[in-house]
Amino acid sequence: MAFVVLLRGVNVGGKTFRPAELARKLTRLKLSSVGAAGTFLARGTASDEEIRRAISAELPFETEIIVVPVKAVEQALRVDPLGGRAPDAGARRFLTVAASRLPKPPRLPLWFPEKTKWEVVITAIRGPIVAGLNRRLGERLLYPNAVVEKQFSVRSTTRWWETFQALLALVEPEGSASPRSDGHRVPPGRES
Repeated sequence: MAFVVLLRGVNVGGKTFRPAELARKLTRLKLSSVGAAGTFLARGTASDEEIRRAISAELPFETEIIVVPVKAVEQALRVDPLGGRAPDAGARRFLTVAASRLPKPPRLPLWFPEKTKWEVVITAIRGPIVAGLNRRLGERLLYPNAVVEKQFSVRSTTRWWETFQALLALVEPEGSASPRSDGHRVPPGRES
């Protein structure tokens, strides 16, 4: 079974590391790294707990390691957070993955700080994954992760929609993606 692995709060605040190096060290997990935020696809035979232990043993700091089956991400990406309408100017789709079970949500959508001047809107919840939209209205970005953690009292981590799409592009039959020397894998036709 393939898993999406997300490290919470890394490459910020002194918790720095090189994801591609970690992927190279843990070849038995068949990790592919996407981006610098600690986002991986694990295609090996290890369980979610084995993945957590192996990654934790290699990191020079402690952090939350969230592991979810690829199928959960596929289901969340089927949700259209735009509800069939065109996106507002500057709006970006996101998925936030909770480290523990989410409580039963109130009626959706949830608008923050308010419906008429929203910066984060939560449109759907699928298992441990919250989907929605984010846009910057002021000088500072209201980050979706902060909203989800406060609203649901769970630790979580957020990635943009495109990051999850890039991960799922790597979920293909063995041999159909080209390996790169930096620990990343590149979908066919996108080699550089």
